Parts: sequence; C-alpha cells; structure tokens
Amino acid sequence: MNNIHGFSKKKILDIYKSMYLSRQLDEKLFYLSSNQKLFSSISSSGFEGCQIAAANNLIPSEDWSYLSNRDLAFSIGIGVDLKKILIKFISDSKRINNHNYYNFKIINKGSFLDPVILPSIGSAISSINENSNQVVYLSIDFKDMLKGEFFETIQCSCLKKLPIIFHIQKSKNLDLNDQNMLNNISGFENLFTVNIDGVNFFESNLAFQKSVERARMGNGPSVIISNAFSLASHFSSNAKEYDYNKITESNFDNDPLLKLKTNITDFDICDINEFSYLENKIDQDIDNNIDLIEQNLFDDDLDFKEKSNNISFNFDSTKNTIDQKINFSQSIYNALFEEFLENEKLLLCYSKIDKDQQKINNRLKKKYSNKRVISLPINSSSLIGACIGFSISGYKPIVKLTSLKDLYSSLKYLNFLFTNQSFLNIPMVLRVPLKDFSNLNDSENLMLNPGILNIPNIKIVYPSNAEDGKGLLKMSCRSNSFVIFFENEKLYQSESSISIEPDENYLHPFGKSSVKKEGKDITFLTYGLMVHKTLEVANILENDFNVDCEVIDLKCLKPLDLNLIEQSIKKSNKIIIIHEELLDQGPGSQLSTIISESFFEYLDGPIIRIGSKVELLEDSSKYIFPKKEEIIQIVTKLTKY
Repeated sequence: MNNIHGFSKKKILDIYKSMYLSRQLDEKLFYLSSNQKLFSSISSSGFEGCQIAAANNLIPSEDWSYLSNRDLAFSIGIGVDLKKILIKFISDSKRINNHNYYNFKIINKGSFLDPVILPSIGSAISSINENSNQVVYLSIDFKDMLKGEFFETIQCSCLKKLPIIFHIQKSKNLDLNDQNMLNNISGFENLFTVNIDGVNFFESNLAFQKSVERARMGNGPSVIISNAFSLASHFSSNAKEYDYNKITESNFDNDPLLKLKTNITDFDICDINEFSYLENKIDQDIDNNIDLIEQNLFDDDLDFKEKSNNISFNFDSTKNTIDQKINFSQSIYNALFEEFLENEKLLLCYSKIDKDQQKINNRLKKKYSNKRVISLPINSSSLIGACIGFSISGYKPIVKLTSLKDLYSSLKYLNFLFTNQSFLNIPMVLRVPLKDFSNLNDSENLMLNPGILNIPNIKIVYPSNAEDGKGLLKMSCRSNSFVIFFENEKLYQSESSISIEPDENYLHPFGKSSVKKEGKDITFLTYGLMVHKTLEVANILENDFNVDCEVIDLKCLKPLDLNLIEQSIKKSNKIIIIHEELLDQGPGSQLSTIISESFFEYLDGPIIRIGSKVELLEDSSKYIFPKKEEIIQIVTKLTKY
C-alpha cells in the first residue's frame, strides 16, 4: 500500500521520524537536567501525536505560534533544526524549555509567569489588517482555561473573528479535573470547538486541518482539546518518581508513537528493518550533536539569539519652533498626528477611553481608519499583553492606560519583556496618566512605585511641559524601546506647562535633562509637576534668603542624565530630590543611592529627599504635597554644612 489516510509513505515516515526524535530528545534532555547541565525540562512525551498534527497544518515561518513549555514535539514538527534546539536548551540553561525561534515565528512563554495567551490577539489582528492569511496557533495547558486571560482572548477572538487556533493539551493522568471545559465557552458565537483523542495522530490531524482551513477563510477561532496521557514526569526535577519504560509498556494505547508505528506496519508501509535504521540514525544524530555542543564546536550560523524586526528612523534633535504656544494636552495630540503620518506601523490601541482620548481617537480614525486605531474588548490591564503581540508582529502600538493601577496589574507582561529580551524587541509606548492624589481612598489615585524603575530594558519619561512632552513622545514613537510615558493630568491644561511648540522634526533624546534655573549653592533634582513648584521655591530662596539654587528637570527617570547631575553637584556640593510621591513610594530612594555611589566625594552634606505626606482624616485620607515653607526650611538647614 502506498499511502495511509491520504499520507504518502515519505510523508508518514517523516511524521514518525519527528515523533521519534521528540521522544528520544525528551529523554536526553531529562538526562542532561539530572546531570545539572540544564535547569529543568518539561516533557512532551505522550503529546507528540497532537503536537505534530498541529505543526503539520501550519506554514513554517509564516503562521505565528505561541507555545507552552511542553511543546518540544511541535517545534520539531514545524521544522526547527535539532542543533538549534539543543543550542537553545544548553546555552540558555537557566530557563525551562526555551522554545523561542523567531525565524519560525515561534514565541514561548519561557517561564510559568510569562503569558502568551493575550499576545496572540495582536498577531491575529495584524494578520487580518495585512490580508496575509496567516493563522495564529496558541498552545496552552488545560489549567489555563480557568484563567481570565483565556476568556478575554476567546471573547475578543469571537467578536473580531480572529484566526486563532486554541490548542488545549489535557493530560488524562495529571489534569485530574474531569469538568468539560467546552461547556464554559459554548455560548460564544463564531467559535468552533472539539474534543479529540490527542494520542491518535490522524484524528488530531483532521481536527487541526478543519480549524486551520476555517481560520484562513475568515470564519473565526477554534478551540481543540487534545486528551492524551503524560508518559513521563511533568518536570525533570521529579523524574525519579517515574519509570518511563514501565509507563510506556503498561499504557500501549496511550502512546502516540507506538500507535502510529503499529498503523504504519499494519498498512505495510515499511518493515521493522526500516524502522530500526531510522531510529538508530536519529539516536546517533542526537548523541553527536550533544557532543559537539558540549565541546562548543557547533556552527556559528546557529546563533540562538534571533532578533525580531527593528524599525529604523532618522534621528534629528534640532529644535525649530512654530510661532504658536500650546499646552501639554495639545502637545500630545500634535505629536501623535505627526508620528502617525511618519510611520504607517504605528497603532493606537485602547479598551476604555476617557474624554480626552475620545477626541484624538475620532480624529485619527477619520484619517487612518480602524486598522490603525484599534478598540479591544478586554480589560485595560490586559491591553499590554495583547499589544505585545502587535509589537512582535512588526507594529509599534501606543497604549493609553486608564490609570497607574493598570500598569501595576500588568507587571507580568513587563516580565515577559525582560525574560525574552535576548531575542525579542518589543517596541511599545505606554501612556500612563497620573491622577489627582488628593484622595487616598480612591483606588485610581496611586503613586509611582519605585519598583518600576528596576525593570530592565525599558525607558521611563516624565515631562513637565508641552515642549518636552511633544519631543519625548515623538522620540518614544520612533524608538525601538519599550517606553513608559508618564503624564500628570494636572499638566494637561495648566498654564505652567504652556510653551512654544517645536516643529515636526524635533525629537527629544532619552536620558537628557535640562537646567531650568542655574545656581551654585543648592542643586534641586525634580521632574513632572514638581518642576514648577520647585522653580517657585528657588526664586523665593534667591530673592529672600540669598541662596542661589540650581533646578534640574530630569525629564527621563530611566536612563538618567548622570553627566548633568555630576556637573551640578560639583558646583553646589549639595543636592535635594523633590517629588510628589511619598518618600517610600517615589523614585527618590533609587536616585539618592545612585548619586551617593557615583558622586559621594563631591557632597558636603546629606542627600535630602522631599516628598508628600499622608494626612489621616475621619472620613478619608489625602496626600499633602511638599509645601514651600517646608522646602525653604530644609534648604536653609542644608546650607549650613
């Protein structure tokens, strides 16, 4: 017989080789882990049938794949080279099952905290906008069906008829919840759902074939639950609790490899000698490649640090002004309009909109349509996760969150950014409004947490006026960085923020601060709203107390302009850090530590931090911003050193 279920001899043997390679490689990775050459490994043994079936219906390097940690068989099935897999595992040995292969458009969550569910939305919408006919494959564990992120993604996918294939891998012996989870999503329109025998390759292949065809035709998402049997320990760290051979022998019907081999022999596709030859060759290839990698003799062209798309822009910091004044709010609008015209890959994404955001959304929609101004029916904090998918797919999303609270609840997505920075560029702009802090009991009125500054590989800007707001936002739009753009809502219409508007060519560089007032006795270090109050105090100190103060507007909290700070401290030998946040919540502690470590020899007195205080009332609590009198008293005391 020349074929089996429509598969040629060559094709079915290629599938068997992929399944066998995955199984044997699983065992080798467990061995390497037990010998402390890997941190840990998560087995895909038992799930080779459904994973290879999924890979068989996707187009390598065209369709996007977001994987869980147990998807080794899928990576092999899609065509990732054995050497590349081993290099990835061994070179990046401190992570669990690193299946990140950007050249194949494969994104792996990398750890248990890193989400891959929501980013699939961004890649799927990108596919629709580009008319690329791409499908997004999303592999998640059974327990992930209980997460809010899953239901948000399902809802969004159904409403927008997104081409996403949800593959839920359920282990019969590890996932003990027998609940039929498909009942929980049965009410969604435009959704195809099916339970399959994940052990049976041919049944799995038919399900994925139907789902992929349906997605490419624009008919919406599918959810496939593959029921299989884990044939090895879930973690290599507790592998001693399992006897692999015993489990395999006692669960013949639950082994997709043995089941496929039996099917092939029953249909007289090939004999036992052919199988032996194939298997021996694969075993030898694995051993040879492990030896080469351990000896650092692998090819240079197999660099595991693949990088996603970089968008290059012309940089021009020349500041030419327009003969008109604008406030902070207008500077934001103008910057976005100019940058949307400059770069067709810019997107404006939102879930909830305020009054100001509605104005700009409407104006941009009229000019650029819904393909670039995108509304997502998900939680505001989840918006970052979805926009990571846009960024991975080659776009630059600009997101305005509703409050700082949404940023804090989205820290796991920033963790995704950090853990994957070795191979992924995720350019994005997060506009984070800071509200009126007068009422402590209002959950939206949160202050900037110093922990934000400790997140690697991001830029943090906090302008104080319209000129800087426009220049920094335009720079953020053109940068390949992940930028958090803080906006104090009190500055939007404030007269103190008004300035002459720079033209469309002006970009304010990151990490460049400015001296708002020159002086030699005291250095004030501040940012945002407090710049204006500090200038008022500095003028009072100069006129009434004969204290010559220098005021530095940081503008960027990360990176810092250490050169300018050093020059100022060398003159004054004294420094005061002023911010509107509480002392234990603002960035003052990090700033003082950096200054102490870098410029201690120039200081004649202690580094002083001034922040807000909390006033406890019977019915509520509120923040009390630093008062002029308090600052003046501290300065006069510091000048005595």
